Formats: sequence, C-alpha cells, structure tokens
Amino acid sequence: MHPVLIDEDGEARPVTFWKIAYRAGLAAPDADVVSSAVSRLGLVHIFPMGQSLLVSLRAHLVTPKTMVGAFYHIYDFNPERIMLNLSETDPPELYYGCQGAFRRIHWLLSSAADAGFYRPEQRWPVA
Repeated sequence: MHPVLIDEDGEARPVTFWKIAYRAGLAAPDADVVSSAVSRLGLVHIFPMGQSLLVSLRAHLVTPKTMVGAFYHIYDFNPERIMLNLSETDPPELYYGCQGAFRRIHWLLSSAADAGFYRPEQRWPVA
C-alpha cells in the first residue's frame, strides 16, 4: 500500500495527484502538498509503515464523506497500530488496532461539530 490522501469525495488519491496540489494553491513542485492538503483542504493523509499506519487529519476541517472514505481505507488495511497526527504541534497518539483509534476520531469529529465548525450541509449525523 502506498501513501494516499482521502479527498472530499472519500476517494483515495496518490499524494502526487496534481489536482490536490492545484487546489491547495501550490505551484512549486517542492511544496509540501500533504501538509497543505491536510491543513488547508481538510483531506486525510494515510501513510503505511510496515503493519502500522500514520493517519493525519484536522478534525475541524474533515467532511463526513472524507472521513467515511478514510475509515474504509484504514479498516481494509487492518493495521496493528495506528498513529493519529491530529495537530502540527502535538506528537501523534498511538492506538493498537482500529477500534480505539476510530473511537478517538469519532469523539474529535463530534466535538468539532458541536463547536459549530461545519456548515449545515457538512454536519455529522447525530447517532
């Protein structure tokens, strides 16, 4: 499995996908596309490392379709460990298996929705 970015349609795209760099406003070929896509566009970056995954996201920017696509992609990989990179300043959080990581992501997304970070058409369904 190669590193991917999950876009707003829930599709896995290679990190070199030209439309992502264009949408992030990056014209220079050496620009950090992944960081900009995660922090500006709200995409989810999934980076495999052996049987582990590094998942980078910003909960206040991620849309439901993006996160559903990421959940499916992560679950299909069936990682032993998941490291969640949730901010640019804090170290990643480590979880063993999908269940704990998915609970943490769900809590973060619900908290962001409760705080009003989403437009009405992007709201998360209430469970």
